[in-house]
Amino acid sequence: MRNYLLSLLILFPALYGCKASYSVGSVKETISRICSQEYGVEVEVAEKGTTIGALIAMPNLLNNDLTISEKALKKIEHVMLTTSHVTLSSEFKYEFFVIDILDTTNGVQVSFIHYIKDIRRLIMDDISRGDYFQRMLIDVDKFKGWEKGKQIPAYTPKEYKLPDFLAAQIAKRIKSQFNINLIIGRIFKMVGIEGQYIKNSNIFRLTIYISNLVNSLEEVASPEVRENFTKVLFRIVRKITKRYEFNMFEGLEIVDGQGKRLAYFDKKTFTRDTMGNLLEIINSIQKKAH
Repeated sequence: MRNYLLSLLILFPALYGCKASYSVGSVKETISRICSQEYGVEVEVAEKGTTIGALIAMPNLLNNDLTISEKALKKIEHVMLTTSHVTLSSEFKYEFFVIDILDTTNGVQVSFIHYIKDIRRLIMDDISRGDYFQRMLIDVDKFKGWEKGKQIPAYTPKEYKLPDFLAAQIAKRIKSQFNINLIIGRIFKMVGIEGQYIKNSNIFRLTIYISNLVNSLEEVASPEVRENFTKVLFRIVRKITKRYEFNMFEGLEIVDGQGKRLAYFDKKTFTRDTMGNLLEIINSIQKKAH
């Protein structure tokens, strides 16, 4: 992954200002050909909407400790670099590209999802390498339609849209925050969090899942602590939507695993900065928990 980023930073400043090199109809064939001829990696390339995907099918994708094998990482790096190069130099303005790796021995699929504007910002030194890695999403699932011993179904990448991408990234950032801040994690007995973008109401929804040892979030902390907890979540969502300059939403709803609303922040709240910073809110929760 580090080599991939370094290659981007070295190669693409020279290409960024150039005219489109690849016509709309040639992108899939070009990615497949470069991967095969230059790197010896066979990929299946497909499009869905403004998302382009490349599938690498290989056995033994994962090591015994469930990390990705060195052989697979090398292939991923080559395909990422090729797909980045071609999509950035294409006449068609893709929004996302995804590298899907299928483990043919068990049907596990690992997906690396990239927002193409983030790559452009990396090239222009508008975001750091660390921030770029945080923005990239990694998803693990079962390959749709896969059955052991049978032919791999035709590949169709999942189509990504910015609101859904941001919802998944919000959940990722919050999980990371709670991994760092063990006090908050222990107070709220969280076992998971899911981010969604609800299209019919244009809101982000965060669903908080808690341990089976407690019946509801009302059991684990005082009302004041719960209120500050939702403010922590709000601040993370606000930071991400602001970074992406995304304002096509009406608010943020926070619910528990049963769908009970814990808090709601409307769009106007996102444009105000009346709350303390994230560190102050976390410190407040810690003090009230003792």
